[in-house]
Amino acid sequence: MARLRRAQARYDLRIVSVRILHPLQRVPVIVIRSDRKLAIARATPAIIDLFDPRHVTKRNPSGYAYEAYFFEARDRHGMPYLATFNHRRPPHVGGGQWASEESLYPFAHG
Repeated sequence: MARLRRAQARYDLRIVSVRILHPLQRVPVIVIRSDRKLAIARATPAIIDLFDPRHVTKRNPSGYAYEAYFFEARDRHGMPYLATFNHRRPPHVGGGQWASEESLYPFAHG
């Protein structure tokens, strides 16, 4: 939560909810609110790096704090405008993203 609160202060967003699921390890499901859609979309990779930092060790070769995450941004009316997720449980690794407008995709896509 401390890392997520840093993102809240740095990117002027409001944390709506945080749930931690426990399939095998911890998995945060994070919903934020901000009407600064383009700014949040551009900051999403940095926000994710804040709450899911990477530090590779022998015990944790992927280096991530969580085995997966789900992150969603909503406007003041509660309407989602971007979502992203990742999962890392070798050999299955993947992720995805969705945005309500092309300009709001947080990661490059083709």
